[in-house]
Amino acid sequence: MLRILATLLLSAIALAHAAPARAQSCGDTITHDITLTANLHCTAGWVALYVPVSGITIDLNGYTLSGNRGLVGIDLQEASSVRIINGSIRGFWGGVVGLRSHKLKMQNVKLEDLGTGISLNYSYGAQVIDNNFHGISGPAISFGVPLGAGYGAAGSHYIAYNRITGAGTGIKLCGYDNGNAVITGNQLLKIAAYGIHASDGSGSHQVKGNLIRGIENTGIVLRGSRANVITDNVLQEGRLGIAMTPQFTGECKTGPLTSPWIRDNRIESNHILKLEGGVTLGMGMMDKPLVFKNQIRFNDIHDDGTGLYFQEDAHGNDARGNDFLGTSTPIVDHGAYNRY
Repeated sequence: MLRILATLLLSAIALAHAAPARAQSCGDTITHDITLTANLHCTAGWVALYVPVSGITIDLNGYTLSGNRGLVGIDLQEASSVRIINGSIRGFWGGVVGLRSHKLKMQNVKLEDLGTGISLNYSYGAQVIDNNFHGISGPAISFGVPLGAGYGAAGSHYIAYNRITGAGTGIKLCGYDNGNAVITGNQLLKIAAYGIHASDGSGSHQVKGNLIRGIENTGIVLRGSRANVITDNVLQEGRLGIAMTPQFTGECKTGPLTSPWIRDNRIESNHILKLEGGVTLGMGMMDKPLVFKNQIRFNDIHDDGTGLYFQEDAHGNDARGNDFLGTSTPIVDHGAYNRY
């Protein structure tokens, strides 16, 4: 009995002297797992939470990390395998930004009233799953390999089941090394520019089962992008459904690609509805083949102004088997050797 009492007394003393968990402060450097215990609003400095260490979890715990356009919310610098979960981030110019920050996992987070939602450069293997984006003036989700002195692996992201409402661009993938993404099950609504934009050689993406509605410019843009598989998406209400644009923007590294050819893409079994134009191939600036060997097949292109528009630089594309119910002008072909 005396031994038990002594043990209980020592435990009580230890608990009495244990330091309580420290609440996070603006500008903290995060080197271990944290769980917010209250809202955190930051207005000074350059970042709310700075993360230079890999393998940690930031559990927002239902609270809001907020600030103004002069700050970044969470800055990952060469910090990989970071988890950000369960809360809200709002007000910053960038919600989560990172450089060489591989395997980010972000889930069940609301990102709103931001300049950019998530922006990672030279990073691979991000999982962005089941988040809400609202009121983003720039891209909601952006992965890039920009020009300059940077280096590092990139690509192979998994972007699934997110809801993006009101953004400049929904999902942006830029640069040759930034390929092989899976983009599935997302809802993109009321986007000002592009729903999904793959540019400067970023390609080999799987884009499937997304709802893209009310896009002011274009639902899916392939700009200097090859070998994508785009299937079972709904593109509805807006200007253009899909644009295949043979052009490099000059924003990101194009790797070994010296020409912005659009080729070897497969666009099948999509529902492209109530748009000014369904699918546009090429830019029409010249008549040499720049958009070729693409398959645009078995799509429902319904109630559009124009269904398929082949510009002069679209040659040898296979567009057989599409259904143009209710579309005013099913096909316009200024190119050569296209089949339909």
